[in-house]
Amino acid sequence: MKRRGSFYFWIIIFLQAIACTPEQKPVAEPVKEGIISYSCTAIDTSAMRKELTPHDVTLTFKGKHRLWSETLGNGFAFIRYFTDLQKNESHTALFFFEKRQCLFDSAEVIKEKHTLPDYSVVYGNDSMTIAGHTCHDATLVFPDGSPWIRVWYTREIVMDRPNWENEYYKIDGVLMDFVSEQFGANFRFTATSVTPKTVDDSCFEISPDYKMFDPHVLQTTLSGVFTK
Repeated sequence: MKRRGSFYFWIIIFLQAIACTPEQKPVAEPVKEGIISYSCTAIDTSAMRKELTPHDVTLTFKGKHRLWSETLGNGFAFIRYFTDLQKNESHTALFFFEKRQCLFDSAEVIKEKHTLPDYSVVYGNDSMTIAGHTCHDATLVFPDGSPWIRVWYTREIVMDRPNWENEYYKIDGVLMDFVSEQFGANFRFTATSVTPKTVDDSCFEISPDYKMFDPHVLQTTLSGVFTK
């Protein structure tokens, strides 16, 4: 009887231990292909035309290809930024009364798109969830005394050199909340959803009816449109 009682005792202890063990949540698979949607908010509306704030902002990604897409105002213009990391090239396609495109090679990306003064990155310990993904903070510190900039990024989305084509090229992670200057105006972009999906390669092709033009013309034209 004592042995049987001891047996039941240990069975009860074992079952209680199982019941008290915290449930282990399955680790989410990294997202390697899909679409990120962003909200966009104008920072300084006194210096720009608020009605032209970009909307329908998305980042489509697959392998070494990315496409950042924006619609301006009530749809009078569309901008598409194509990144090809196999060729180290960045294309800008613009529909603004007519279809135009310009091409940046690696040297031109550094010159034209790495627009911030030189900086170092301080990775913080804070975290929060944005669009269902764990994000961490990083602060850009400028030796020249420029005001620091804080961004939020995630490593649960996999991209090769995720910020090669923008001013946050030193951040090792996909940006989920950040501020960016476009055509003389500043905007805050915040991820609102991440949709894993199969992306067709044709998504990263520019229609041949987009004519080549000088990228400085694009900058001058849209700066006059955005700012008051």
